[in-house]
Amino acid sequence: MERRFADVVVTGRRPNVMELLGPVLFAVIIYYVIAPWVIAFDSKYLPLALIFLLILNFAARIRAFRRPPRVILERGGFSLRLFSNLTLKTPAANVANIDLRANRMTVTFASLHAVEPAKLRTWLHGNFRKHGCHAMAARGTFSLEQVNQLRLALGMPVQSADLYADYEATLHQMTPRVIVTPALIAANVAMFVVMAALGAGFFMPDPQLMVQWGANFGPLTCHGQWWRLFSSLFLHFGMLHLLMNMYILRDIGPVVERMLGPVGFAIGYLVSGFFGSVASVWWHGAIVSAGATGAICGVFGMLLGLVTVHQHSIPAAIIREHRTNAIMFVVLSTALASAIPGIDIAAHLGGFVAGFLCGLVQRGNQLFGAGRRISRNLGLAAAASVAGVVAIYFLSTRSADIVALSIQAGKVDTAADASFAASMQRQESGSQTAVATSAEIRTAILPMYDDLADQLKRVPRQKGIEQDRLRTTLAEYVELKREAWELMRESIANNNLVAEGLAHLRNEAAQRLVASQSLRGHDKQTRVATSFHKEFAVLMVADAEAMQALAILYGQDSRGDVNAADLKAMFNRDVLAVWQKGTKRFLAAAKECPVQDLPIVERTRKYIDLKSAGLLLLAQSLREGDQTKSAAGYKKLEEAAEAAKEIWPKPSNVDAEDQNK
Repeated sequence: MERRFADVVVTGRRPNVMELLGPVLFAVIIYYVIAPWVIAFDSKYLPLALIFLLILNFAARIRAFRRPPRVILERGGFSLRLFSNLTLKTPAANVANIDLRANRMTVTFASLHAVEPAKLRTWLHGNFRKHGCHAMAARGTFSLEQVNQLRLALGMPVQSADLYADYEATLHQMTPRVIVTPALIAANVAMFVVMAALGAGFFMPDPQLMVQWGANFGPLTCHGQWWRLFSSLFLHFGMLHLLMNMYILRDIGPVVERMLGPVGFAIGYLVSGFFGSVASVWWHGAIVSAGATGAICGVFGMLLGLVTVHQHSIPAAIIREHRTNAIMFVVLSTALASAIPGIDIAAHLGGFVAGFLCGLVQRGNQLFGAGRRISRNLGLAAAASVAGVVAIYFLSTRSADIVALSIQAGKVDTAADASFAASMQRQESGSQTAVATSAEIRTAILPMYDDLADQLKRVPRQKGIEQDRLRTTLAEYVELKREAWELMRESIANNNLVAEGLAHLRNEAAQRLVASQSLRGHDKQTRVATSFHKEFAVLMVADAEAMQALAILYGQDSRGDVNAADLKAMFNRDVLAVWQKGTKRFLAAAKECPVQDLPIVERTRKYIDLKSAGLLLLAQSLREGDQTKSAAGYKKLEEAAEAAKEIWPKPSNVDAEDQNK
């Protein structure tokens, strides 16, 4: 006799705001994954890529909201809509079982040959082997009452409770309230708001400012400021960084906290974050790192450690689900960190391994009462404390390396600036000659950079891209600074304007090299001089040649060695033409100068205008015999000499100290 089934329609819960936000964050992550390739192709398509991904996700979320999961039992047919674009259809008699497991409705079919569409049968078979059922709705989509309504319509007995209700009830009984996860989220958000309110910004704070707030930075962390291994866990590089981490923590944190209890979860979280920071410093050495990602990876590691060994108190389906989620998170984080320069993969892996070990140690916490939890938590805290002290000791006693030399380079710069300032003060007061100042640079300043360069050559090569990049950068920086001081010595000894200008160019190149080493800066820096830099040197040479020729001409004129006609011709040829040729080349190159050199270009143009006006007035005075224009020309040259002093303004002591810091 043919079975008859009652007609019924059950509609699942629509996605909430957080579920709508999740795919948007996922789209942003994918956007940053493809960003390097999009930029390499054409940067103007980068915003379009993000907009396209957000539109796709928004459209999918709107469809999910308008077409929520639904089960229709009508005229002997069974229709299950899991997603807006995925609907399974089969005769009602082919439904072998439908129940609620871990707050998720599951459906098992008697035969997959009767399920349509046929192209999904392989996927359904894989689900059965993995989860013990063919189809599974999202968590919380259908309630127990709705599942029982369907079971009654299919002629099945009522399900008294969720199949895993006993396990969840036990967890809620052992951990009635989740308090650590909300507290961690509140602390991270509060820290971000305070930093943003005090000028750090909402999107990409300056790495130097992050260091001031307590970010993890090897040169400081390894030399006494070990507390940065903890403080960096509560700092984030922008709102997107914060939202991604807090969204993941909100999702996984309560699950692990109920398993371990608030104290055990807090210990595991901090231990994971701490050792993630240790791994970051050990591997990278000198990048600025911050964020809760290492600790969150540790939370997934704890989850994987908890379910690694099959325990009779945890249902097998829940073990499989947690294990799959943890492994997927690790794979996704590793792939994301490998694709995007600047993401600290060492902190991710270090935090995950530490969390996994914590999970193994605390694996029995959900099986026993509070007394057993206390003993395990105390044991974990003691072991982690000993391991932490050992880690801090090894970080602080590492052999001389690039990190230590980077600190020493800052001290050498400070000492060199102080020595030079004292020498110039004595020279300006008349108690010391320029030759003596030049000698002090040779005997007191240059040897410090020579010694630093020798130490840098003796440092053993370390593994890791970051160490190689820092070594190359530091060696280049030391060379630039030494060249700058050598040129400054020459300019003081010989009153050489060209050498002084080149010395300032070297100093600015060194400062740009340091400024380029940011959180995302992984590109190798080069010292290829731009055409602007070369033409500036040519301009200085033309300036010196023109002034030398002018002095020779007026010396000859004062002695009567040259007549007026020859004087005019020689002035136009040896002074004016040489100067104009140098300015023409410089102004042409200045059109394509680096952005950071624009202030120098503007100040140099002012100098060129004043000097050109003065030389033209002198040329007119020679041609017309007008002494008034000659006096005006010399006045313009004096103004040009004052403008030349402003091309390379001397920084104050305070500014110099800030740059060194």
